[in-house]
Amino acid sequence: MRQKFFVRLAALALVAFSLKCAHGQDVQFNEILASNSSITNADGSVTDLVELRNTTAFPINLTGWYLTDSNLFPTRYTFPLSPDIPGGGYHVIKFDSKFPNDPPSWDKVPFGIKATGGFLWL
Repeated sequence: MRQKFFVRLAALALVAFSLKCAHGQDVQFNEILASNSSITNADGSVTDLVELRNTTAFPINLTGWYLTDSNLFPTRYTFPLSPDIPGGGYHVIKFDSKFPNDPPSWDKVPFGIKATGGFLWL
């Protein structure tokens, strides 16, 4: 019985590993700063911030990826043409809801993060 369990566990691990390798992308939220009051922009205003971390050893490009704060609108923001996040590197994104009609940018999105918690999906 115990041997069957380990065989099944090993098979599941192989399936999970192959799915992850096939996707080939591993970016995670490293830090989330909602209701920011300490880090200011050049004009003195403050915005919410998120730091992304590339956990792989290879560069990852976010062009065409989505970022959203709503499970009802999973494609709320699409990253435009973007430089790579280097392997093991980080990228900071500003959330600025004051100018929702600004052109798309890979380091600023046109909505905010709720300080009371909520949904954030990449």
